[in-house]
Amino acid sequence: MFPWPGSPRESHYPPPPGYYGYGPPPPAPVIYAAPPPPPPVVYEIPVPPPVVYEVPAPAPVVYAAPPPVVYEVPPPVYYECSPPPSPHFHHHHHHGW
Repeated sequence: MFPWPGSPRESHYPPPPGYYGYGPPPPAPVIYAAPPPPPPVVYEIPVPPPVVYEVPAPAPVVYAAPPPVVYEVPPPVYYECSPPPSPHFHHHHHHGW
C-alpha cells in the first residue's frame, strides 16, 4: 500500500477513512435547517379616544352700573339789596321817550 504522510512505511493498513479518497467517505455533517424565525408579535394597542375637556362657557361679564351722579345744587342766592337783574328789564335802552 502507498504510505501516507505520518505513517510507517512498512504499514499495510489502509489509510484512515476519507484520506485522499481511500476508504469510505467521512459522514457528511448533519446540517439542521434553522427553523424560520417566529413572526413578530404585534400587540393590538388600543388607541385611546381623544380627551375632550369640558370647557365651560365663560359667564357674561355684568358690570355693575355706577350710581347716578347727584350734583349738589347750591341754594339760590338771595340778594339783600336788589333782586338780580332780569333779562326782561331793559333799563338802559331808552328810545328817546
